[in-house]
Amino acid sequence: MICAATATNGNLQWSIFNGATWSVPANVSATLYSAPSCAQYTAGQVLCAARSLSGGLAWSVYNGTNWKAFANLATSAVSAPSCTADNNNGVLCAIFTTKSATLVNRYVAGAWEGFLNIGGTAASEPDCTSLNSGGKVECFAEGYTSQIYGSLFNGGAWVAGGWVGYSSLRGWVNTNANCTTQTAGKLVCGVLAANDSVFYANVYNGSVWSGWAKIGGSGFGIPSCAALGTGQVVCVIMGPNNKLSSVVGP
Repeated sequence: MICAATATNGNLQWSIFNGATWSVPANVSATLYSAPSCAQYTAGQVLCAARSLSGGLAWSVYNGTNWKAFANLATSAVSAPSCTADNNNGVLCAIFTTKSATLVNRYVAGAWEGFLNIGGTAASEPDCTSLNSGGKVECFAEGYTSQIYGSLFNGGAWVAGGWVGYSSLRGWVNTNANCTTQTAGKLVCGVLAANDSVFYANVYNGSVWSGWAKIGGSGFGIPSCAALGTGQVVCVIMGPNNKLSSVVGP
């Protein structure tokens, strides 16, 4: 497993866990202007991307031994990206651009397929997650109505028509949701509500969303959720005392 962050000088700072210990953090030369987002590309390879100083998408791939020199995709990013494996030998990244629209791009077979504008009027930062089903990916955004919206990619040809337009999951939030695969084709999203700062969850069963259910706990920021490989997920929130708390479900 690889964890990465943006260093104070704009480089990518990273460390790898070999199953027993973490390596000493090392730097990869870059000019990053946001937190990075990293995802597995193919077995043993990881792609990391961040907003560049020029507003482009700075990216690099780790091949299991070395990092490719950072390159820049010209665009007009105003947010950090969110990247996810599509579980079909590709990585999909989303960013917000000028006028708060969402741009998406997919890295497959060693090349980017090109930015698509899927519209919307988004705030905060995007959150994309694989459905672990035929290359399908859904990206989420906080809308200016303070609701959560999702847009689904069908996993097929890389065209704007392959995306289902944003639809509302409702809710009332100050920041975006964080979502993860529960099992193939199913998702769980977690948020902290704007009115009470309590953790709420919403479950997608492959066809419909359950609606936001109040789980409990309180905190701030964006939760972090991950699959446990058991049909359940774990979500972690930062509490008002700067301590982490977690819940497992559903």
